[in-house]
Amino acid sequence: MNRFRIRAPLIFLFVFFLPCLHLGCKPEPVETSLLIPIRFTSVPSDLIVTSPATENIQIRIRGNPALVDRIESMNLEYYVDLFTELASDPAGFQSGIEPGLYTIPVIEKRIGLPRAAMILDITPSHIRVDLERRAVKILPVTVPYTGKPAPGHKALPAGTDPETVRVEGAMSTIGSLEAITTKPVELNQTKNTFKKKVPLDLEESFITPSTRIVTATVPVKKKKVSRSFDDLAVKVKNAFYRCSIVPPRISITVKGPYDLVHKSGLEDMFDIFIDLGGLDPGVYNRRAIIELPADLLLIHANPEIFTVKIEKGKENAAGD
Repeated sequence: MNRFRIRAPLIFLFVFFLPCLHLGCKPEPVETSLLIPIRFTSVPSDLIVTSPATENIQIRIRGNPALVDRIESMNLEYYVDLFTELASDPAGFQSGIEPGLYTIPVIEKRIGLPRAAMILDITPSHIRVDLERRAVKILPVTVPYTGKPAPGHKALPAGTDPETVRVEGAMSTIGSLEAITTKPVELNQTKNTFKKKVPLDLEESFITPSTRIVTATVPVKKKKVSRSFDDLAVKVKNAFYRCSIVPPRISITVKGPYDLVHKSGLEDMFDIFIDLGGLDPGVYNRRAIIELPADLLLIHANPEIFTVKIEKGKENAAGD
């Protein structure tokens, strides 16, 4: 009885595992898809790869689960040697590669998978590559603004360090460029000149600049504005006789810093007069003397000439 109990497990293992020993008992294969980036090599120095170029191929593979896991961790890349593909013909002759749009077949053995893996599908089956002439330009840098400085201030064109940037790319892309711009700089109600590092605004990914970041200096100055004042009285000075002025009032336009020009009561700071010192009674044509606060500039006066009548024997009661 005891002998039977000892042999029973052995019989069980033999019955159930003998088929596995005979058939191999391999795990079921699995399928998966992989996206493989394309790398172009042997690009002639006078050419550049531009869009539309195929950037990736997708393959569907089948294999042992452990093998598939290993393949997924391999960081595969598909290399296209342009000199081999485009500069050689079947007869063995070699020639230069000209600009153009080319279609190159994907070769399965160049994917570099282990032999035990099966490739079920490759998409696309051909790679498109566009080759253009390479060009180089030295371009000035411009800085656009967003927002506004503080009221009464203005931002002048920015200077940059460096002032120019060397760019390299396809002739069709950079051939017509006259300048290269940065990302916009926010003025943000500022009153003062400031510096800021700002990246270039490169929408074309196929442009290679000598630097991607410049230092912009944004000059912010007080804005000078104009303002007109009408119906201002014209006074007389050094008048020892009774006199009259025709017309008796004047209109002027001044220019200066925004804050000063729009200052309340600014007209009370003007001194507008005609100096009659040393003049005898009679009729004279004279210009008005207009004295303004510092930083203000006279732009226009109307009228420019006044008629002054000085009456003989009648002392000026005002004593001006």
